[in-house]
Amino acid sequence: MVELETPRLTLKPPHAGLADMVFDYFKRNQQHFATYGPERRPEWDTIDYHRDKHVEYAEKIAAGTNLWLFLFEKGNPDKIIGDIHLSNIIRSVFQSCHVGYKLDEQAQGRGYMREALQRLVQYAFEDMKLHRIEANIIPANTRSIKLVTSLGFEEEGLAKKYLKINGRWQDHVHYVILNEALE
Repeated sequence: MVELETPRLTLKPPHAGLADMVFDYFKRNQQHFATYGPERRPEWDTIDYHRDKHVEYAEKIAAGTNLWLFLFEKGNPDKIIGDIHLSNIIRSVFQSCHVGYKLDEQAQGRGYMREALQRLVQYAFEDMKLHRIEANIIPANTRSIKLVTSLGFEEEGLAKKYLKINGRWQDHVHYVILNEALE
């Protein structure tokens, strides 16, 4: 089971014991996540949904197709302040994945996501031996664009109506970082 550390954070994978904390994290950030997230379905507001999701994501992690981690401030193991994930991990000649992340509204502006994303990229390149990590960001999300570009992600272009976010299909700017050590 992968658990990562940064100077200020611990990144932990989903497990049954986190379900209540995950439910609390999503519930308290419902409005905050609505701007750049998928439309919420009614079942998301139940603890059973989050317990089921933990089982689903544990299976995907075990299969090697996803890696989902929750962010905790060191010294505060009882409150999730963010989550970060690699999805669509494809091996063989591709060695690629997508990255996504969210941060608690109250934790914004402290550099936590930069710290977590930097560590996850390092892990993906050094330990998982991935070649390419892709991030797709709504053009209006300037904070996220600033984050990925500060870590070396480069813009590859615009993906028209790429994802259905907040109830409508929205364009996304496509960013990529390559593992130069594998060249």
